[in-house]
Amino acid sequence: MRKGRLGAYITERDKALFDYLFLHKIATAEQIDRDVLHIAHPHHVHRRLKTLVTNRYLRVTTTLWNGKPRFAYYLSDAAFRRFISNRIQRQWAQLKSDAPDHDVVLVDLRKRFLNIKNVHHFITENAIEAELDCPDGFPVQPFLEMHCDGAIVYKSKGETFYFAVEYEATQKSKPRYEEHLTSYYIRNEIDGVVYIVTDPHIRTVLTKIDRSLSQDGKSKVFVGDIKHVLSSRKNLCFENCNKEVLHLE
Repeated sequence: MRKGRLGAYITERDKALFDYLFLHKIATAEQIDRDVLHIAHPHHVHRRLKTLVTNRYLRVTTTLWNGKPRFAYYLSDAAFRRFISNRIQRQWAQLKSDAPDHDVVLVDLRKRFLNIKNVHHFITENAIEAELDCPDGFPVQPFLEMHCDGAIVYKSKGETFYFAVEYEATQKSKPRYEEHLTSYYIRNEIDGVVYIVTDPHIRTVLTKIDRSLSQDGKSKVFVGDIKHVLSSRKNLCFENCNKEVLHLE
């Protein structure tokens, strides 16, 4: 490990944390420890994060995670410039989340998808926008244009499929959904879009719009409930307007 210009000694694990926070935009201490630090005692996790905040590598805000208030951490501009910026293909970065409550759920969703054998990659919005951590063959441009919450690379029976992921915590207007779904249909490089919703009314709106848009009766829009998706006791599957089920495991 070595001492950084900003102060504090920076380890390889810290640098892995910086990558993780850039890709996710934000995460709670519990998520960070689960996915990156793997420190036995929560006190030591918070102490290390506090050190990185004090030395201006990280910044901290508050959010709701699993219905409870939590501190959440994101990358500082200085840490981004030093450890990330020279590795990205496109000079774009959103370091601070505009919607912390939304984005900390995406951290758990990525973890859930990556636990599935046939899901080989989950590419976050920041990874797509910056063209960092994108696997070979992944069609970056159409996903970039859609500004989706993420994308998965799914392999089954020798075939590779690219699905967009959208987490819908609040209902949007019907015209906005119509425009969004239409845009997915005209981008043939995107094999489908998985919507994960918090409210059954959102599912109803999406299903009705998709039924009118689906070309030749073939739907590429699949919807699942957030509680079902995050439950390790449930199979990860999504249903389209034709009652067809996309089984990812």
